[in-house]
Amino acid sequence: MSTEGDVGTHPRPLRALRIAHIVIEVSNLAASERFYTAHLGFEVVGRMAAPAMAFLTLGIQHHDLALIEREDMRSPPKKGLHHFALQVADLPTLRAMYAALLAAGVPIPRAVAHIATHSFYFNDPDGHLIELFCDVVEDGLALARSRPIRHMDEFLPIDLAAKSNA
Repeated sequence: MSTEGDVGTHPRPLRALRIAHIVIEVSNLAASERFYTAHLGFEVVGRMAAPAMAFLTLGIQHHDLALIEREDMRSPPKKGLHHFALQVADLPTLRAMYAALLAAGVPIPRAVAHIATHSFYFNDPDGHLIELFCDVVEDGLALARSRPIRHMDEFLPIDLAAKSNA
């Protein structure tokens, strides 16, 4: 018999939909691109020069995996997770979760209007970087494929407390 307070049975009004993509730091971008495309079936849909990055998809969404080359990882090689992203249903939900985390005292150092998404970043108690995002275009994968080269200055800060962001 369960009660309203039981873990797993209590409905939560705000929740992530799924884990959406992974960003990992690599010591050799070209070698990592070859591995993920040749051995795991990923498709490169975009690249960025600074920082050196590649965006890869499994064919359903704009990207499932991003690779960031880190020069300081070459000697000794140190590989690791950069951040993980959780998708929410829509912009009102993203704004509500942003407000809820701020109200809970969670620092949010960055909110960004990416090309296909709006998102914000924060750390868990152990320092792992988490991105919460929502799609803001109908077909993010088509957009990613149409814009294979990207630049950091395209990713503008966004005020998620404002109601006018589209």
